[in-house]
Formats: sequence, C-alpha cells, structure tokens
Amino acid sequence: MAAFHRSTLDELCKRLKETPRHLISLYGPCQTGKTTMIHQALKRLGVAHCYYSPSQQRIPSRDLESQGVGTKVPREGQTGANSLINCWGSARDLAQRTSGGTVLVLDEIQEIPRWPNIVKGLWDWDRITKCPLHVVVLSSVPISLQADFRGLTGRFEPLRVPHWSFAEMADAFGFDLDQYIFYGGYPDSASRIENEKLWRSYVTVDVVKTAITRDLLSLGRVEKPAVMSALFDLCIKYSGQILSCDRMITRLHEACDTLTLRYYLEVLSDAGLVRSLGQYSPRWTFPNPRTHKLSVLNTALLTSARRCSFEEARADRRFWGRLVETAVGAHLVNSGSNATRVFYWRDGEQEVDFVLRRGPEVLAIDVRCGTETRPTLGMEAFKARFNSCRTLLVGEGGVPLGDFLSTPPDQWFEES
Repeated sequence: MAAFHRSTLDELCKRLKETPRHLISLYGPCQTGKTTMIHQALKRLGVAHCYYSPSQQRIPSRDLESQGVGTKVPREGQTGANSLINCWGSARDLAQRTSGGTVLVLDEIQEIPRWPNIVKGLWDWDRITKCPLHVVVLSSVPISLQADFRGLTGRFEPLRVPHWSFAEMADAFGFDLDQYIFYGGYPDSASRIENEKLWRSYVTVDVVKTAITRDLLSLGRVEKPAVMSALFDLCIKYSGQILSCDRMITRLHEACDTLTLRYYLEVLSDAGLVRSLGQYSPRWTFPNPRTHKLSVLNTALLTSARRCSFEEARADRRFWGRLVETAVGAHLVNSGSNATRVFYWRDGEQEVDFVLRRGPEVLAIDVRCGTETRPTLGMEAFKARFNSCRTLLVGEGGVPLGDFLSTPPDQWFEES
C-alpha cells in the first residue's frame, strides 16, 4: 500500500519551501506520526537535512553523505547541549553549501536541560546572518508549554498533528466504523489488531507509558507522578461522565488538592490524552469549574485499559454506547479548528452531551447509539434556555455516526 499522506503534510511542505522566518513546531500526541510526516516532507522536497535526537545523536542526509558532504557524528562523551550545538553548526554548513537550503529536525529535544535558551541563541544568530536553515522541532506537547520557553516567544510557528480521524484510518488501513470505535486512531496499532494482546501491549507501553514517563515527566511540570498516573487512570475509568473535583480527589487515593487536580488535567490535555470539558455558559465558561466532563481523546486508551475483546465490547451495549460518545467527543476536540471550543451542559436532570461554540455561534449535540430511544429532553431544555442555538442529533434518528466522524466539526455550523 502506498504511504498515506495526512493533510498537515501539505502545510508542512509549504512552510519548508518558504524563506525561514520562524522555527516550526510540529507537535501532537504521542504515536500520531510526527516523525513519519517529517520524513515524508523531506522526501517530497528532496532537500538536504540533518536529524538530531539526544538518544540517537544525529543522522546525516543519506544523499549528501554519498556525495561526501554529510555531517559528522558527535564524539562520545559530549553533553546533550554540546552535541546539539555541533549538529546545528553542521546543518549551517550544509545550508551554505547546498542549493535549496537545509532542514534541521530536532526530535525529543526536551531531554536536554534548558534547551530553549540554546535554541534561541542559535536561531537568532541565523537570522542575523540570514542562514537558509529551516529548523523543525518535534514534540508531543505544545512547545509554548515547556519550561524556559519565554525566551522563544514569537519565534515558533506551531503546526498541529492531531489524532487520526475515522476517515484517515479508513482510507489508510481499511478500518470500518466499529473497528475505529474500538481500536481508535493510532496508525502503528493497525497492523496489530488481529492479535489483541499485541495491540493492547502497544497502546499501554508505546503510547501511554511513553506519553506519561517520557513526554510529561520530562517537562518538569509534574511534581507528583503518582497523582498524575492515578488521575489518568481515573479519566479512563470515567470517560464520558461528569464528576466534581471533590469526587475525583476522593477516588484518586492520593494526596491532592483542587488546584493540583486542575493543573494535572491541563497537563494531560496538553499531551493529547484526556480533555476535561467545562460546563457551557453564554458568559464564555466558568473560570474554575467545580465539575468536569472527562473524555479520553482516543478510544484505544479506554478499550485497552478495560481488557475486553472486540466482540465482548460490541455485545455490551451500555459500554459500546459509552465508546460511541467518547469517539464523538474525541472527534470534536481533535478535528475542530482553533476557533471552536467544546463544552457539555447540564441543569438538574437535563443534559446535552456536547456543546460546540465558534464565536457567537452555538451548536448543541446529542449522541444516540444503536436502538436507544431515550427522549432528548436535555436538548429541548437547552433550546428553551438558549433559543439562538442550533441542534444536531448524531446516531439513531439523526446524522449517521460514520458521516459525523468523517466531517470536520466546524462544517456542522453551516449544515445544521
């Protein structure tokens, strides 16, 4: 099968063809294909490049190496900072000696202490000397949220790589709707779904463990790893449900206060693992919500932790309905534009699954699964309270689930 190209690839190639003006931050959740994408871009453009990772040192462009102008591998014993500086210098030399410029790819750079200060000095000098060197930083969380970033403010252009959508997994790997609902959207897991034990191990080790221990803890933002781990497990267990902060703290069985809880929820959201949805309010949102609707951003995180088979999950209609609602919430968060925000709404017993807001526009979304026939009293109550809103029913009696998961969320503002 030919390599699948995501839409972000076109935007990345466009940026690499332009004169370097900003560092490019290619960021997104763990195991969403950022490294694959940058290699696809380099192959499409055919430009000279250097690849740097603290764990792998640096790998020169093979084509240039065959021509005798490849970069040298740092000497053993060099510190991460020294090897980064030397690699950058080699990339500068390539950029000056080759036509079409050069791309320097920095991967896992968060492992180097105070890396933003190093990059700031190197990048600013390149702007003074007008060096035609593009620099792409790969990261599992937004660069702006990493330690010591303030010195790099205004120098980065973010390019987000979200979780894979149903349409992408269907086109690239032939997933049907039920497979996507259960196995989620991790591309490297597609070849493992015939062996669910192997698939589950991939998700729990390569995705979750890597995201928590390498990506989040390396940022220096988590002082209580045990609390973070327990909170992530709690979010998986209660995905799709509304919990108060006090109830979450009680169930953590770890020493934690409300401020720490909210902060760690933000960290998990930054890593693309979990989103804590706030209660909708026409006054924007409650500044310090006491209740949160928890939603994992890839259903594989939920199903791998439950340890049930694909057939068992489909037979359990209650659990399957929870999976469907989780998939809808993840799609709204992962595929929505930066101008769109996602909420939930509840007033007493009346509830709306999701509320989408784009500027002054509001769209209330209710999700039905299978043969469910519950009345949409929450939707009616919401419409009565906010009469200018639009409504959308997803699933039984409304927009087919597959169509909804294949459509960018913003498009429903025009079609609802």
